[in-house]
Amino acid sequence: MAQDKPASPPIITFANPEGLAVLAAAGVTAAVAAMPLIVIPGVFAYGILTWLRFNRWKEQQKRAEYEPVTPDLSRLRHPYSARVATCVQLQARVLAEIASAEVMHRSMLLPSIERVRALASASLDLAVKLQQIEEHLSRGDKRSLENEGAFLQSRVHSAQDPVARERYERAYDQHRQKLEVFQELQARYERIDAQLTNIQLTLETVSAQVLRIKSAEAGTASNESVRVIESLDALSIDVQALAETVEETVEASGSLEANRLRAGK
Repeated sequence: MAQDKPASPPIITFANPEGLAVLAAAGVTAAVAAMPLIVIPGVFAYGILTWLRFNRWKEQQKRAEYEPVTPDLSRLRHPYSARVATCVQLQARVLAEIASAEVMHRSMLLPSIERVRALASASLDLAVKLQQIEEHLSRGDKRSLENEGAFLQSRVHSAQDPVARERYERAYDQHRQKLEVFQELQARYERIDAQLTNIQLTLETVSAQVLRIKSAEAGTASNESVRVIESLDALSIDVQALAETVEETVEASGSLEANRLRAGK
């Protein structure tokens, strides 16, 4: 993975107003008093203020580098909001451990930072999908759908009018597809639920691995950091693939529902 170019300090770090004001005051005083040496303390003061501002900027950069993501949980209900909050807290713990590591260990763990943040963000996306699927599934249950299918099938057999029979057949076909999607959504719900659990447990494991890396020798720590990155990458790929298939299933469900309503007219 290509390393990002380090951020440069803003120009105001060097051309800072406080330092320039002190330097200008020293210059004016030296000119009025005809004593050039007065400028020297002003230069020193400017240098000190610039150094302090530069260090403050470096601290802000460091905090930003290890800053955890804080997703908005307002659209989630319990227990989904609590599950995401747990993942976010674990993410913050991992990033704090990396930030406090020695330079050697921290450099090994830097590639993990964005991966850990991405998993915390993914936990929100998965929880939102779980909530959406739950809302869809709550509109009916498998038994009532099966009963409705049996009813439509009986109407197909009992209909005397050919046009009515054809419409019942179309309605039954749409209903059969709806039942298939309902069952698929149930399976998707379980898979997403398992994946969200996997994210939480992975973050817990990474937190422990980071602690182990911080106390290990260079060779052992390097091997451990590689395993951390590989496990995070593998999980990220699984999450992305699952999210795409879930979107397709939910869209198919909505399309079938619209078709069923049209067929009933």
